[in-house]
Amino acid sequence: CLSRKLAKEACEAQGKRPPLDVEWDPAASGGRLDAPYPWQLTDTTNAGLCAQAVLARGTNANAEARNGSRACVFLESDLPEGPQPVAETRDEGHFGLRNMGGNLAEWVADDHSPFADNECWGDSNELRESPSCVTGADDGVTKGGDYLFFTYNSHSFYRRAIRKTAELEFVGFRCAKDGQ
Repeated sequence: CLSRKLAKEACEAQGKRPPLDVEWDPAASGGRLDAPYPWQLTDTTNAGLCAQAVLARGTNANAEARNGSRACVFLESDLPEGPQPVAETRDEGHFGLRNMGGNLAEWVADDHSPFADNECWGDSNELRESPSCVTGADDGVTKGGDYLFFTYNSHSFYRRAIRKTAELEFVGFRCAKDGQ
């Protein structure tokens, strides 16, 4: 429930920063950009995804209000609703990072620019000049799936445009630091 600005300030207070969009994908896929999920997964059905990550577990009120999903709760009734403590989740990726495919979507440092937009991306899906897309747009980027929305949001490369000032219950943050 915090804006992108507050997430950035929280990271800076720890001597860190929000991750870049281009850092998220390799981290979420364990360095294998062809990996569709942050974890090793052979069962790509909704049942397999529901067992692996905290997805599609919205409560009735918030799922309906945000066009979310309760698919995992309906599929397996003993799954708890809503976000879960990290220790209770099975969403652990190749680098030991947890919850990169579910629980809460997370802010990254970039402004949202569609891949088809020439401002940041040029003629391909690679950033034009800088590893970060800063356009001054009103929307920022969140990465990863979340407890409220659909199972396809758990893909390593999933990104969503959200107003930078929004404070939404399904959006959190994590911090990154530069290597030494």
